[in-house]
Amino acid sequence: TAHPLQDIGALLINHIWLVWLVTALGLLIRKITIYQGFIRYIHAGLTPVSDIELLDRLSITAEQAGIKKPIELCINPLVSSPLLTGFFHPCIVLPNVDISEKDFQYIVLHELTHYKRRDMFYKWLVQITVCLHWFNPLVYLMSREITKACEFSCDEAVLTKTGNGSAADYGK
Repeated sequence: TAHPLQDIGALLINHIWLVWLVTALGLLIRKITIYQGFIRYIHAGLTPVSDIELLDRLSITAEQAGIKKPIELCINPLVSSPLLTGFFHPCIVLPNVDISEKDFQYIVLHELTHYKRRDMFYKWLVQITVCLHWFNPLVYLMSREITKACEFSCDEAVLTKTGNGSAADYGK
């Protein structure tokens, strides 16, 4: 008769695909749950912007960027920096409205670039890849690098549109 540990080892090796699948699904469900909690947190303190001047500047910038779909603009003092939410109903969320016209332009251009390039979809594709390849440490490094690349790419696009002379202002 075989040793009990050998039986367990053989069972694990024969069903390693099941271990991989359960872990991948568990990680994916965890990521989705965390994301839903974050979105609920963002929406809990969300106030739509009613300032016509800001909304006009947003729509003009979106039109210049080639975006035809309306983008909502909201305020949430719970966020520390501007962000874009919503796959199908996009919304730019600002920490407050006390932003200079130049900074508003930079922020909106940056977030609209994320929307135009569909960065949220790519980031979720990366997260699914991380879940499927959870055993590979290089995939976690790849995820971090792709996130940085998305941000730097949007920064570069904004500077291309506004001119390289505005790099110092944009950096601030």
